[in-house]
Amino acid sequence: MIKPRETTVLQIFHSEAEARIAQLHLEAMGIEAWIEKDDGGGAYPPLQFSNGVHVVVASADAEAAREILASVAEEEEQIVAAQTTPRPERSRVWPLFLAGLLTGALLAWGVMDYRQHREANATFEAAFDNTGDGVTDEVHYFEKGQLVRILEDRNSDGKMDDWTFYDGRRITEAFADDNFDGRIDAWFEYTDRYNYHYQMDTNFDGQPDVTSYVTDGVIRQADWHPGASPQIERRVHFGDGVRAAMHVDTDGDGRFDTTVTYDVFERESGRSAYAGKAQRSMPASRQ
Repeated sequence: MIKPRETTVLQIFHSEAEARIAQLHLEAMGIEAWIEKDDGGGAYPPLQFSNGVHVVVASADAEAAREILASVAEEEEQIVAAQTTPRPERSRVWPLFLAGLLTGALLAWGVMDYRQHREANATFEAAFDNTGDGVTDEVHYFEKGQLVRILEDRNSDGKMDDWTFYDGRRITEAFADDNFDGRIDAWFEYTDRYNYHYQMDTNFDGQPDVTSYVTDGVIRQADWHPGASPQIERRVHFGDGVRAAMHVDTDGDGRFDTTVTYDVFERESGRSAYAGKAQRSMPASRQ
């Protein structure tokens, strides 16, 4: 179950048990409700009394939800008013209180278990209009409760231009159409979110021109190979994400012959003959 972007705190209770009962009444009438509490993740229940336990619903359902809870409260008052029997002795009240508390706890647990089971096996999608223009520009797809892909429309033209895929919680690959011409021009392959490499088609001719390598979230190297050529024309090395040196094949013979160095502001600071190992050819490019 995906919580909507606009929600309303419907009512604040002094215990989770009370809030769960209200939640049950609402969901029995077809209104989704959420519990929000600040009790240290359940480690400090007394904080529920001081901070309150919030029952939250979608803002669009708030009015109907208030009417439902008001109706429930009215029915409870009528039941209390109709009782004419003497108050039970304390020795009988205490067991009844414990039985009611246990019943409420079991009921709340049953609802939570049902919801968790439903969400864990659900296949659904959630669409978002992030710009408020009435056009869906982001869609999340879930299978068996797990996120499998996210599609985005970055220029709000009604066409998706960014595709990201997941395996469980792990991102695996992504594709992008950076000039919005309907063709993919960026390809990403992930080891994890912070370690990956990607190819880009910088002149939008359908062929990748540069392959960059990212480690621990920082770009380390970029190899330029125009037109998906296996021959590397330039290799740029980065230090802390800033260009530090570039090796260049100026005569096109497949070997670097010049090294250019840069200062921390990426200004050229030196130029010399290449003294490193012969470069390797690029692996087969993705097309």
